[in-house]
Amino acid sequence: MDGSINTRRLRGRDAAREFCRLIAGDAPLIFEGYFPREIAKAKDDHGRRIVGTFEQCRAELEAWEAEGRSVYLHPNPGGTKKGSIIAIRALSIEFDAPGEGHAQHHSLPAAWHIEPSAIVRRGASLQAHWLLSDCAVASFTELQTRAQRFYQSDARAIGEWRLWRMPGFK
Repeated sequence: MDGSINTRRLRGRDAAREFCRLIAGDAPLIFEGYFPREIAKAKDDHGRRIVGTFEQCRAELEAWEAEGRSVYLHPNPGGTKKGSIIAIRALSIEFDAPGEGHAQHHSLPAAWHIEPSAIVRRGASLQAHWLLSDCAVASFTELQTRAQRFYQSDARAIGEWRLWRMPGFK
């Protein structure tokens, strides 16, 4: 269940380090770790959050994974809630696989209009990420929605504040 960046054919922590470098360079990111829903509910655990570069946070992220948490990151800077994002680093869309606890399944595209900067796979699910340098925050949701409709990806995975799977972690 290890995520990977297909365009670079990296695996494990190399994929995680490269993904963070692609998304943010040397700038800090917001990472979050969550137990699966049924475990979180039983433990009354609402997740963990840490801010820093991948290398600064690596030991903590690995500890979260050892506890059984899935690891995620917020690619766009400024915060974790709607209205808190101050810049756009990446546009991302998600394709859920059948039978992996997803409410619905989305077919992968046969071709891309522009090759994604990174593709993160987890099992048969996939997230496509395009790095952006000139997208206004106010324009992001419309742009992401257009990409989602074009590729018929998950319509629930829309918003500049969303968090995404961290490649190289479960």
